[in-house]
Amino acid sequence: MCAVVINCVDVPATTDDLVSAINAGHGGTTCAVIVEANVSDKAPVRSMFDVAACVFGPTLHILVTTAAVIDASYPSLVDTTAECFNCMLAVSA
Repeated sequence: MCAVVINCVDVPATTDDLVSAINAGHGGTTCAVIVEANVSDKAPVRSMFDVAACVFGPTLHILVTTAAVIDASYPSLVDTTAECFNCMLAVSA
C-alpha cells in the first residue's frame, strides 16, 4: 500500500503533477495527497495528520520531514550564521 502526504505552503503545479504521477503509477488509486500547511504553526500540522489519518488510516509507520522556515529577508546561505541556520531548521525538531 502506498500512502504519501506531500506538504507545502502553497501548491505549485509541479506538486500537483507529482501527486498525479504517484497515483497513476498505482493504478489511479489515491495513494498520494497534498496538504497545504505552514509547518511553523502547530494547528496546520495537526490538520495535516488528521487528513492523513482520514485518507489512509490512523496508523503512521514512517515520517520523513525536511521542513525549514526560510524568509526572503534572511541573508544568503554563505552569509548565514550557524545560529541562524539552526533556528531555521528548528521547526523540524
